Amino acid sequence: MCQKLRHPSDINLALVPISLAQQLQPTAKFNMHSLHFLQTNLDHTRAATPHLVDFVEADHIDMAFLCVPYARGSTVLGEPPNWLRFLHLDTPRRIILIPLRKFDVFPHTVSPYVVALRLQNQKSSMLLIATYAAPSVPMDFILYRIDDVL
Repeated sequence: MCQKLRHPSDINLALVPISLAQQLQPTAKFNMHSLHFLQTNLDHTRAATPHLVDFVEADHIDMAFLCVPYARGSTVLGEPPNWLRFLHLDTPRRIILIPLRKFDVFPHTVSPYVVALRLQNQKSSMLLIATYAAPSVPMDFILYRIDDVL
């Protein structure tokens, strides 16, 4: 039986020994300087995006990486209009959604295989890469596309 995650950091804490997990429990001070990412495969499910929006807003997720959203053309159904979104218009199989503006966002690469963004603020800069490899696409092909971005 699966247990519902109450906090995004529960995902990472499940992978470490319990003694270390207790030391890593987030505190209010820690959360002020952290980012919460959510990555999920929506598998073309029509109702998934509205439920995802509720989860993201309730748990203060800063960015969502989505694979295979339910889309009609270049429109992801159920997506809130106030979010920034980055996806390839012809094949929206991978998408990055940013509901909160903590960074200046610069699109780096938007292709059918890879979506990459450069995020910057006064304290840090990072490159975020989202990709989706369909089972029919050779993994080396996708890895070369990621290497091109890096």
